[in-house]
Amino acid sequence: MPQLTFTIERPKHSPETIVYPVKLILCLGFAGRDQSKVREHIRELEAIGVECPAKTPVIYPASGLLATTAATVQVVGADTGPEAEFALLPYQGRLLVGLASDQTDRSLEKVSIYKSKQICPKPLSSVLWDYEDVADHWDELILRSWVNTGTEETLYQDSPASALLPVPTIMEHVRQEYPDLEGVLILSGTVPTLGGLATPSKFAALLSDPVLGREIWLAYEVKDLLRK
Repeated sequence: MPQLTFTIERPKHSPETIVYPVKLILCLGFAGRDQSKVREHIRELEAIGVECPAKTPVIYPASGLLATTAATVQVVGADTGPEAEFALLPYQGRLLVGLASDQTDRSLEKVSIYKSKQICPKPLSSVLWDYEDVADHWDELILRSWVNTGTEETLYQDSPASALLPVPTIMEHVRQEYPDLEGVLILSGTVPTLGGLATPSKFAALLSDPVLGREIWLAYEVKDLLRK
């Protein structure tokens, strides 16, 4: 399993460095708080031929080996795309919060969402926050992302945390199926895109905390192994 190094940043505390062994990734799907927004994302997927579940949210397990903080990820084929999400990491009685992208193979997604989650790396920010520091203003956090297909950068997602299920609800749902969360990375599910699903060569995402005036950034490049 990958041993990933993170820096925990807290107000009025010195930065803390930890090593987190990721043994399992749990990707939540269709985890929107507003069911109309959930249906919007489902329509995006159905438009490209993805068969979606009748009951939501859904937990899609993936290998911990996919977790990475690298600036470049390798994929097979050009039809893969990013999804900006919260990363939740249970750690020594605490819950840590970061930024992630659930990079997904859109072609394979039409065959099996479970398999599509397994085939691509899951990029993570190297900076984490303590959930305790943001719990009282969680809904004011902002998820924002941009895509770049080689010609220009375009705003791709822009939503408050209130667009997704509250963290206690996510954790309760996850624990019902996975009681032991040691070494588990939980991806919160994503928010709708602004112009449909994209398969960019570069991706950048921002987690913004306007209350405490701080940010977490995630940026990476996608390399297609089939392109010489």
